[in-house]
Amino acid sequence: MIHRPPSNNAAARTASITRPKSIVSTASVRLWTRLAMSGASQVPDRKSSDGDVPCRRGDAALPSRVRRRRGPEANQVISAHHHSFFKGHEIRERCWPVGPIESRLPGFYVHEVGPGPRLQGWTYLSVGLWSAVHGVDGHGLEFLLSAPQRDDRLVELMTMVGYYHAGPSTQHLDLGHTMPIGEPWLPHSQCDNYVVSLPYLYGPDLETCNWEDGHARHLWLLPITQAELDFKVANGLETLEQRFDEAAILPTDPLRESVV
Repeated sequence: MIHRPPSNNAAARTASITRPKSIVSTASVRLWTRLAMSGASQVPDRKSSDGDVPCRRGDAALPSRVRRRRGPEANQVISAHHHSFFKGHEIRERCWPVGPIESRLPGFYVHEVGPGPRLQGWTYLSVGLWSAVHGVDGHGLEFLLSAPQRDDRLVELMTMVGYYHAGPSTQHLDLGHTMPIGEPWLPHSQCDNYVVSLPYLYGPDLETCNWEDGHARHLWLLPITQAELDFKVANGLETLEQRFDEAAILPTDPLRESVV
């Protein structure tokens, strides 16, 4: 269940393009199947590949539940924003080959950003969510995930979040929301949920991407434990973030201890 924080005093409502070659876990297949059923799609059979296969970057018509406006142009602006912010970093465009992502987000991909001047770690950013979900005022979101190393698993996780967010409006994520991953985000981690937070590691220069008739806000997917999720639901995001500050956590450390 996705937890959404109270709003307005209401109660809480429930460069080359490559495909990764890692094996998909059984838990991942189960999660993709559950996501697909929520969107009346089906998970395709996995086909092995001896090499990287180019991602399809088409602009096929989206289902009526997904709103699209100037998608390719927006994606180009957002991509340029990432390249500008992460100047001096290697950036690759990645697509996940398994699951129903193309049925809901044609052309969606993930920027995989290597270590560099901004961060001595890896960053994964969505490109294409704004194109699928944005308001009449031009406001939409993209998400990012920080990690200590490169891992194809992170491309999959970002794709799952994109697929979910681009579904019905009841699934749209925003600041302060939480979302279950279904398994540890990286091996041996206690963290198997996300909380959607501000991108504190990167600052406002990455957070906001503006253009003439739209703007994309980048929000951070911070992996948290179930105990931290329960604490956040009971006490709010700010209180949980205070706990993180007091414990001086390293948010990219998959083996960190829970703060509650």
